[in-house]
Amino acid sequence: MKNSLAIPSVPLFPFGVIHECAKVVPRWQTCHLASLQIDGGQIKKQLKQLRHEDIHDTEPSAKHNPLIKIQTNPVMKTQIYSILAAAAACGMAFGQTTAYTTPVGFVTEPLKGGQFNLLGLTVHTPSISAGVIDAKTTASVTDNEVNFTTLLTVGATYVLELDGGVIQEVTGWSGSTLNTPADISTFVTNGTTKYKLRKAPTVGDLFGPTNSAGLQATPDGDFATADIIYIPNGTGGFKQVFYDNSTPGWVDLLFNDSTNFPIVYTDGVLIQRKGGDKNLTFSGEVKKTPTVLVTESQFTYVGGVYPAGSTLGNSNLSASVQKTPDGDFNTADLIYLPNGLGGYKVAFYDNSTPGWVDLTFNDLTNEPLKSGFIIQRRSATPYNINLTPPSFYPSL
Repeated sequence: MKNSLAIPSVPLFPFGVIHECAKVVPRWQTCHLASLQIDGGQIKKQLKQLRHEDIHDTEPSAKHNPLIKIQTNPVMKTQIYSILAAAAACGMAFGQTTAYTTPVGFVTEPLKGGQFNLLGLTVHTPSISAGVIDAKTTASVTDNEVNFTTLLTVGATYVLELDGGVIQEVTGWSGSTLNTPADISTFVTNGTTKYKLRKAPTVGDLFGPTNSAGLQATPDGDFATADIIYIPNGTGGFKQVFYDNSTPGWVDLLFNDSTNFPIVYTDGVLIQRKGGDKNLTFSGEVKKTPTVLVTESQFTYVGGVYPAGSTLGNSNLSASVQKTPDGDFNTADLIYLPNGLGGYKVAFYDNSTPGWVDLTFNDLTNEPLKSGFIIQRRSATPYNINLTPPSFYPSL
């Protein structure tokens, strides 16, 4: 994402200093289908409700500390997220007689007052196009059966998802061709590779054009009295957005209209809550397939993508992160999981254990991933992570 603002000066790592200050953003992702089947005109609806007690979110009482708190054994309280596989019209055809939708549902994200809250999107906007890629170049892909010029909205950002997990942010198109910012041709086989396209939600989509989410607004344009949303910008900083009742609307720190600023769901988002404790509810589709994201900078703020069941052990993070051979966390990539107290539980992969451990070598294999978390990359070179959903997701 673009348009980082430097005023007022904020820490690149807003929670405080860890070892070095920097910030990151991911840029790749995916979603899928099931649940409503239209067969020869007959609609078969399958409603499922998943109640997952293995998703943990903490509910802290401490205020934000300017220095990061590393707590290896924070008090945890189980949050139950209900994911409803509800029937919904999909508007996509796969052949002449059968169509499918993904499971859909909602998640509740708690915001703790007086501190920074890190969260990510784990339910997603519906697909607006899906099919097979007919042609590719180093800078585009083509589906001859779709006219993207008439289908898409100029000025919006879309997420192109390949069936293998690779994603691209799409802002340009012409006719049946989507422009890709990176060369993804090696991941595409003409006539075989399937794709989906969905709109990246905007600030207005997620929090309401007139702040129906109820974040604390400023009455007079003073951001110091408003909740601030920090959106990774892809260059090591953040786009900062708040609701100004005197505008009225969502604005950045220079009062540019930010209602339509997109949030890509591989990005972890920070909300600096000035008011009291509050819950946010998001609804959308459940993604059932892998998500490839890139560790673009030293600290990558990651959206967890999947609403329930993901742990350090089943996430496939261990296949990509830098591990330590001998238990020295200084040589390993670190995963920061928010503890709800303004700090983090810190994990790394130790080959001498072997497995995921915290800083005092407690086993974290089954530690739930939060909706947002941070990866500290030790290597100077960015690398891809293939984040995988829990094994039961394909059967949703």
